[in-house]
Amino acid sequence: MPQPYGILVQQVAANSPSALIGLKPSTIPATIDGKALLVGGDIVLSVLDMRIGDSTYEEIQERLTALPAGSLVRLTVLRDGQRVELSAPR
Repeated sequence: MPQPYGILVQQVAANSPSALIGLKPSTIPATIDGKALLVGGDIVLSVLDMRIGDSTYEEIQERLTALPAGSLVRLTVLRDGQRVELSAPR
């Protein structure tokens, strides 16, 4: 992974903002440290150029909620070993 922190996308609800921006869910069952989870989906690296791990969840949420309707939301994800830029209007 190109940075120490990211958010693994396990599920994406149909017609949700996550689905509309194009996030890919995990599909491979795994057990890590005794916890069952899905792996193989996108890993979110940044939101609006705020790197995961450098910014708190609250800071990212505040910035997202402050965006006017119609503003472009940008995500950088790790998908199949490659950085991918996703965007969609808020």
